Order: sequence, then C-alpha cells, then structure tokens
Amino acid sequence: MTLTRPEDLSVANFDENTAATHEVVAAVAGKRVTVYEVWLTAAASTDVTFQSAATAKIGPVAMAAGDIIDKPANEIIPFVVCEVAEAFNIVLGTGSARVTGWIRYIQE
Repeated sequence: MTLTRPEDLSVANFDENTAATHEVVAAVAGKRVTVYEVWLTAAASTDVTFQSAATAKIGPVAMAAGDIIDKPANEIIPFVVCEVAEAFNIVLGTGSARVTGWIRYIQE
C-alpha cells in the first residue's frame, strides 16, 4: 500500500515500565502489521527490541535516560513489517525503566 495521507495510519500509544514483552498491536488472522512511525523515550537505561510475534526484527537497542527513538513516517520504507497473523511487540529488557511514546501503523 502506498500511503497518501496521515489518516491512513492507526496510532497505538505505549507506556510501560516492566522488563517484559508488550503486545502493542494484536495479531489478526490474514492481516499484516506494518509499522511506519515510532517515537519512544526512556526515563532510565534499558534496551528495546521490536518483534513480529517472538521474532526480533530490530534490536536490542540500548537507551539511556532521556534517549529518544524517533523514526518519522515514510510512505516508502516501513520501520517494521510483521509476518501475516503476527502481533507487533515491543520488548523492554534490563531494569524497570519507563518507556513512553507511540507507534503509527497499518494492518492489512
């Protein structure tokens, strides 16, 4: 799909502070999650991994307090493309640092 308008993207907010796997966009049978935009900031040191179900697509990415991951929406190159019928997850690693922000995605 070629995105032509920002309204084509859904938004999922993220606000977690436990070292665990966090489902950000649930899996839907026959549909693929494609993440185009990510904006996250960490309150303390941690690492972040972006997954399609249990498969790491990007990371772990080390974040220090105040660090930001900022990948603006791009109509051509997505940030993460999940497999069909798999959830998009963000895994927070070490510590219990609060990580907040949002992702923008399509599911088709």
